Amino acid sequence: MKIQTKTNNLNMLNTMKTIFTFLTLMVITIAQAQWSADTSVNTSVADSQTEVVQAKGTSTGETYVVFWKSVPEPTNYELRLQVLDVDGNKTLGPDGMLVSDQIPMSTFTVAMTTVIDINDNLYIGVTGTGSGNPAFVYKLDNNGQSLWTNNSVGNGFLVTVMPLASGEAIVGRLSNSGGVMQKYDATGTAVWPSEQPIGTGSGFKAPANFFELSEGEFVLVHHVLIGGVNSNLYAQRYGADGVPQWASDTQLSSRITLYNRIYTGIKGDDAVFMSYFGSNGSRFDAFVQRIDLDGTLPWGLNGSDFATDDLNYETNIDLAISNDDSFIYANSRYTDASQSMTGTYIQKFDATNGNRLFSDAAKEVFGITEDKVPAGKLYLQNNTPWFVVSSGNDNGVTPTEIEAVHLDHNGDFIWATETMPLATFAANKSRVQYTEPIAGQSVVVFIEDKGEGEKIYAQNLEDPNACALSITCPTTVVVVTDAGMCTASGINLGTASTSGCNGEVVSNDAPTVFPVGETVVTWTVDNGTSIETCVQLIIVEDTAAPTIICPQDAIVEVATGSQYILPDYFDTGAASAIDNCTDPVNITSQDPAPGTNLDVGTHQIILTAEDDHGNESICSFQLTVDEVLGTQTFANESILLYPNPTDGIVTLGNPSNFNLQLIEIYNVSGRMIKKIDIEGMGTSKSLFLSDLASGTYFILIKGEEGQLTKKILKN
Repeated sequence: MKIQTKTNNLNMLNTMKTIFTFLTLMVITIAQAQWSADTSVNTSVADSQTEVVQAKGTSTGETYVVFWKSVPEPTNYELRLQVLDVDGNKTLGPDGMLVSDQIPMSTFTVAMTTVIDINDNLYIGVTGTGSGNPAFVYKLDNNGQSLWTNNSVGNGFLVTVMPLASGEAIVGRLSNSGGVMQKYDATGTAVWPSEQPIGTGSGFKAPANFFELSEGEFVLVHHVLIGGVNSNLYAQRYGADGVPQWASDTQLSSRITLYNRIYTGIKGDDAVFMSYFGSNGSRFDAFVQRIDLDGTLPWGLNGSDFATDDLNYETNIDLAISNDDSFIYANSRYTDASQSMTGTYIQKFDATNGNRLFSDAAKEVFGITEDKVPAGKLYLQNNTPWFVVSSGNDNGVTPTEIEAVHLDHNGDFIWATETMPLATFAANKSRVQYTEPIAGQSVVVFIEDKGEGEKIYAQNLEDPNACALSITCPTTVVVVTDAGMCTASGINLGTASTSGCNGEVVSNDAPTVFPVGETVVTWTVDNGTSIETCVQLIIVEDTAAPTIICPQDAIVEVATGSQYILPDYFDTGAASAIDNCTDPVNITSQDPAPGTNLDVGTHQIILTAEDDHGNESICSFQLTVDEVLGTQTFANESILLYPNPTDGIVTLGNPSNFNLQLIEIYNVSGRMIKKIDIEGMGTSKSLFLSDLASGTYFILIKGEEGQLTKKILKN
């Protein structure tokens, strides 16, 4: 960007007092600092020297900068605020504005917290280090106007604020008697009748991270102190009245953490995620933990390890969640075992199951010999990691530089130069803060001595690709067919993420109804001048098995000593199958197989039908084979039936002139379909079968001397 200054161009001729005064008023102005294009100069935030600073960005691209200014005794410290607009101009004067000089302060400061609500108001939580350790919360807008009428919230440390969507706020702190919290309205008046304890059970507790839920409920991750500054992390869910909702606090980790160290967390749609690093003996490991809203830990105690190898130490982890809550990105400061060399690694977690997606060893961004470590907060720009690193041996004395990093979804560098320099003056840089990118711009704030003492500086970073048009499709969707249909409708495709700065319009060519199989949906983003596309795969699976119409239990009769030849029930139409997708259903089987000779007795017949997608149905019925016999059985050659096959007329030959009486005709399923009286027929009789459908039939011939079964084929 640029630095805009105006210089005095006064006419030094002392002509007339009124003219001199006029010229003075017109020409003398206060320089308005803007973003510097020189990364060794940067933008000055305040004239004062300081050792402590915090910065937060607003939704409109402004930057709040809160700092302690050292002043003479007995005040010792003033709490001050500066606001930089989106162009880097100081809006509250060259040294910011005074927030308070009434906080009882000794000659040192302790942890301060800052947070912004949905209306871009700033909350500051501080502890006075004077007598009694009084605690204060200040709520201010971007003009520096105080919005709370009372700022005192008791005593204690780690004054932690969670702004609520209602305009209220929950304030937690480690008081002299343990961890407590209170709800305050929009003007700073206490809402609950009394303070509520943090956590359940015994032990001193300190607040760590608040997460707002719906209807005023919230989750609080807190420390349980176990000696000195050592702690273990726990979580509890609370109602809007501050009453615990889980039967007991959920322990998140068995690793030793520090209650006075900042750990970061984020809330997804259905869970809370915490990043932390802890010790186990002399070793440090970093983790991401998932806390479901019922208090369970689907990733187990400790959570998902940043990396599973024990070669390097994992410290200073931070995290960010993808737009669709499907992935967690985390970066970590790596060291060797002696902690003398440092580097940066990146990891990507599946937000559902905690699986490590950049391998169990994580992915190297900067090796531990490069001395480039994360500084400030991790964010996502265009849904991929965006952060800054401190480059150099950061021992508090040696010169360091601040560089920006942007990685893609695989953890690879996006910029050809890998990093972009932000602060390059040859001096050590401390208290590095980094704001969330708004319209592609983030701001880094830090303390550095450029020869005038430790002062606050800022530098903006504009993503060179911020306005580049791009679109990322939702992930593959897999669904099953609608009931009774071979299609699926009403599919939730998800939302495509886009980048650009010119009113992008997103569309897709998804059909209303999707067929079974794979359908490619093309998503398009159009900004009026250019178009980008991506594709999404929709898979519709048929999991519905065919419906079999099974024959009912049946009884068939055979002559004594004979067997029943089992028909093919699917071929004869006695059994059939229908399916939502496969028509006709051609993959069928029968057990016993068609053509099997069945002895007299009861048999289970099993029929199977399978559709084209491998879905199978089974049915069964019982077939009973009975003997139908007289006291004498005809010799097979003594009774004739011809022609066979027949077109409709069959001659029954009785050359031995037996006393035949009746003919019964059965189909292959064993059902009798016709009777013919043949009593007194003599030696020959014509049988008319033209009313029978084409197929195989069994003719049971009965007489006084016995009975005989013959098979005939009707054309």
